[in-house]
Amino acid sequence: MRRGGQEGPRTPVVASRDDPMWAFDRARQFARAWGAEFRDIGPAGHINVAAGFAPWPELRALLESLTARRASLDQSATWD
Repeated sequence: MRRGGQEGPRTPVVASRDDPMWAFDRARQFARAWGAEFRDIGPAGHINVAAGFAPWPELRALLESLTARRASLDQSATWD
């Protein structure tokens, strides 16, 4: 989404190489189509609590970074 002629922050796509719910190559295709950063976390299974992803400090740091970038853009840009 564009605001005031600026591109908004992009959400990264995080994918596991052996996720049974979402094929790795398909995840990469979506990231490319969306213009999103792609994060390969290796063979980690399905990315959820049952697979052992709690707590996930790297994800928390990523979300905090995206939230801060979004807040900065919202304060400095006008909506088209």
